[in-house]
Amino acid sequence: MGFFDRISSVFKGKASTVVSSIEKNNPEAVYEAALAERVKQYGELKSAAAELVMLRDRTKKKLEAAQLELDQITPSVTLAVQEGEEEAALALLEQKQLLEGQIETHTQDLSSYTSKSAETTEGLRAFQVEIEKLKREKTEMLSRKSNAEARLDIQNSLEGFSTEASHAGLSNVRESIARMDAGVELDGPAVSRVSQADLAKSKARAQLAALKREMGVDKAETPPTSEDPPAADAPAEPDSPDEGPTGRTL
Repeated sequence: MGFFDRISSVFKGKASTVVSSIEKNNPEAVYEAALAERVKQYGELKSAAAELVMLRDRTKKKLEAAQLELDQITPSVTLAVQEGEEEAALALLEQKQLLEGQIETHTQDLSSYTSKSAETTEGLRAFQVEIEKLKREKTEMLSRKSNAEARLDIQNSLEGFSTEASHAGLSNVRESIARMDAGVELDGPAVSRVSQADLAKSKARAQLAALKREMGVDKAETPPTSEDPPAADAPAEPDSPDEGPTGRTL
């Protein structure tokens, strides 16, 4: 392939792409053009059918006229021969031969025109069916295109209202709040933990006292704990056995 052939192919390819793009963006115009082409072809075929009908009818008339003339010559030839008019008989026979040739030609032409006229009539019917089918297809396809565009617009609108961002934000907030709650539980004030320990100790003492009362154990027999205060009526012990009331050593 030469340079100019390649350039031509490139331009043809680009032109085809442009045309294809135009067709996709304007399908109604494509259908209208196709319908116009079908109607044009139908009109041309109809004109051809009318021409064939005219030729058929004209040939039929010629055939009928030639056949009528032949029917009239045949007895004339017989009469001329009977009367001895050989020249007249020869002329009539020549005319008869011509008429028979014409009749044969007209018969063949009439058969051909009749056959072609029938085919053309069938073609016209087929074109009518094709045109009606194309009209219905145009209506259906344009309706489908309109519905598809409407669904696409709705889909695009729904995609514009995506909740992914809001879901992500809520997830972050929930996680942050959960972490804050966990931090409060782990890093609470020491007073709270001490108060809970004192409460547990008080409850344990109350339970111990109740058990003693149930068992009849005297409170005096129970050794005092380090936390219990000394009894008020216990006598004070002297600092040294050698010290007297004045504090001096005897």
